[in-house]
Amino acid sequence: MAVTFKKNKWYYFTLVLVLSVVLYYGFPPIFDSSILRMGLLFILNPLYSIVSCMLYTAKFGMQSSLPLSLGVLFLPSALLFYGRVFCYYSVFYGAAALAGCCIGYPIYKRYQ
Repeated sequence: MAVTFKKNKWYYFTLVLVLSVVLYYGFPPIFDSSILRMGLLFILNPLYSIVSCMLYTAKFGMQSSLPLSLGVLFLPSALLFYGRVFCYYSVFYGAAALAGCCIGYPIYKRYQ
């Protein structure tokens, strides 16, 4: 039973990271307009960080490497598509992911 739980945990962790790679690297080339890219930076990316970490933490508990991973994954995307100024957004996305973990952790503790 514990092996299956651990397998599911890493499966969902990998799924969250793969979806974030698709979001960070797949959508900016599609969104050519600067308004759409700003919407991606200010709305879609933080919303994804909060919701994905909240759902993961509610199911599997707190894992501090998830917010850190989401923040670090955005750094090359910022350099490729946006510019050096937007590298600071990786800290913002990491903080949003940490907030999502903090929202999901009481749910995990309540139903644990």
